[in-house]
Amino acid sequence: MAELMVLRDTAVVEAGPIDSSAMIDLGLSEAWDPDWTDERPQLSARVVVAWILAFVCLLGLRTAVSVETGPGDLLWTLSVGSQVSMMGGTDVVYLVDWVEPPLLVALDSRTGGRRWQLDIPRVPYRVSDLGRGIDAVLLREPTGPSAGQTDATILVDRATGVVLARHAGRPVRLTGRLVLFEERERRCDNGSARCREVTALDLTTGTDLWRLRLPLGGRLPADWSTPARFATIGPEGSITVRDVATSAAVVSTPGVNADGAGAWQSAFVADLLIVGKTDSEATVLFAYRAADLTRMWTLRLPRDSPPPDAEVGPLELRTCGGFVCVSDGAGTAVLDAVTGSVQFRTALTVVTRLGGGVLVASSHVSLRGALGGTAADLLALDSDTGDVLTSLPSARLSDAAAGGASMPTGAAAVLLTFGEQRTGFAVMASDGTLSQLFSVDYTDLRCAVGPAVVACLGDDGVLRAWRLSA
Repeated sequence: MAELMVLRDTAVVEAGPIDSSAMIDLGLSEAWDPDWTDERPQLSARVVVAWILAFVCLLGLRTAVSVETGPGDLLWTLSVGSQVSMMGGTDVVYLVDWVEPPLLVALDSRTGGRRWQLDIPRVPYRVSDLGRGIDAVLLREPTGPSAGQTDATILVDRATGVVLARHAGRPVRLTGRLVLFEERERRCDNGSARCREVTALDLTTGTDLWRLRLPLGGRLPADWSTPARFATIGPEGSITVRDVATSAAVVSTPGVNADGAGAWQSAFVADLLIVGKTDSEATVLFAYRAADLTRMWTLRLPRDSPPPDAEVGPLELRTCGGFVCVSDGAGTAVLDAVTGSVQFRTALTVVTRLGGGVLVASSHVSLRGALGGTAADLLALDSDTGDVLTSLPSARLSDAAAGGASMPTGAAAVLLTFGEQRTGFAVMASDGTLSQLFSVDYTDLRCAVGPAVVACLGDDGVLRAWRLSA
């Protein structure tokens, strides 16, 4: 593994006067005025260097430097080099060293101290929180001679690094003692067709309870109203509710024979399962009551006209509070989940809803782009009308920067704002108002935001952590 060297960030700890032209102005009613005053006695450069070296020797080269902090102050720094990438977590920051074999290192987000490390067969593309202190390390699909195999997952105890299971596919849901896995479509064992399989892993025994083969084009929605049930979607649009313990069918609906490209997409909201599929002209949507799969409404939604020279993306359905957001790469239709009526349409990609308040939208033309690492215009929309309440250029959701699949669903979201010389951190409340937290003298940062700490890896190969506080 690349040596994790200690770095004293003098640009922050010993900051001088700030160039106000480099600050990021959010247009807030209360000015952002960080406290850059250092009340400690001034020391000579020789004394400072000697003190730092002595402190480093005591802690060891692989221990991060801690400093006395206030809100928004630097907590610790760590030099990791150019061959190390970062993946966000909650109270853990994950580093991946691209050696052979790759090494996954879990750092305590508050101190920078190493909790544990784990050799892994391939470089992961994501670390997801399954709940109950279990993280899923999702490994990239092999290429070359082994292409056609499915992805692989390592389940670890976040606090200790103990490996709970190694399993094919990606984890879709943790329910009780069972983890449901879904494998991507791949060659079947006999090589004659394409297969997608769903498996239930029993964490207490480490064995699979059952294995269910879905037909080509079948899907496994992640959410359901009760932990004892899950659903599958057939390629013709049929819905089957199944028992988690056995995979046996409980109730089913017939197919709807809807043509169109791609697989069925789904969203679960207000005890309703909404499924949809799109073609070149429209998206057809069906809503079913979870209890008995009674169809509640059907909607044929004409596709929005894409902007000039825009590449129309695939259909994306997701829950936006009590709404369903339907995006096709040319805009988003926001639907009332209970009635299926169109609340409004927008050329933006609506990402999520903050509590019962505003909808957060991005100027990216797809959800994948909106949750990626590239900044864009970020806006707060009135959930009734779609009117823009707040606009923030060159920003992104912190959850997207962390590399995870989760999106903010609470009453507020942490945003990253980008200037030519600085990066800022702000909170968007459920009414769309913005409050800036602090800004730092770095750009091109990849950040992971936890409950109390934000950790960012810069292009200089240095990982820095700041206290996150309103």
